[in-house]
Amino acid sequence: MDSEKNIPAQRALVLQGGGSIGAYEAGVFNVLYHWIQKDIHQDKKDENIFDIVAGTSIGAANGAILVSFVQQNKTWEGASTKLLQFWDNLASTPDLYYWWPFWNNWVLPWSENFWIDTWNYRNDDNSQSATGEAARRYYSAKDFILHGASNVFSKPRKIYDDRFLDNFGFPSNVWYVYDNKPLRDSIKKSVSFPIATRYYDLNKQQLKQPRLLTVSVDVEEEKR
Repeated sequence: MDSEKNIPAQRALVLQGGGSIGAYEAGVFNVLYHWIQKDIHQDKKDENIFDIVAGTSIGAANGAILVSFVQQNKTWEGASTKLLQFWDNLASTPDLYYWWPFWNNWVLPWSENFWIDTWNYRNDDNSQSATGEAARRYYSAKDFILHGASNVFSKPRKIYDDRFLDNFGFPSNVWYVYDNKPLRDSIKKSVSFPIATRYYDLNKQQLKQPRLLTVSVDVEEEKR
């Protein structure tokens, strides 16, 4: 017990899962990093910003990017930029040309600003109509579902399920399956695997390495 009293306080970064919450985490970390860095004395610039990084799902991906960067570069300087670059790479703007009002053989060239303004003009005349920003979010989500999102997930493929003999009439049992290989490839570009960190070296000397803790769910697909 006496030895435990000599263990210095440690900072832990805990990142939750939740898909797009990962982008929010990247922004929060960028701010936290600079706040904590200002509190570190000049003679301790090699001190860990965070001693432990723990994450679940997309939080685990963010944590892996951070720890991998620190392991490779032996510094936290630039880690926040690396994480922001990862999310910039995932971001994409769907082509809304084929959604209203352009679906009616629109003769003008595609312009996202003009598309949004068209919705705003309609909203001015009819308050029950969506605003331009609301329409952009709605049709963006719809376009991603139908066509996939580059660097995140593929266009879905249909799987017809006739196990329950209810394919008569409408709706029939159709499942839409997405491939997350684009996201896995994006992560691999930002992480050097395997990630191995240690608290002590072979001589029992403390190492200045952030330890990565990840949580995952083992989901076993039932085979027919």
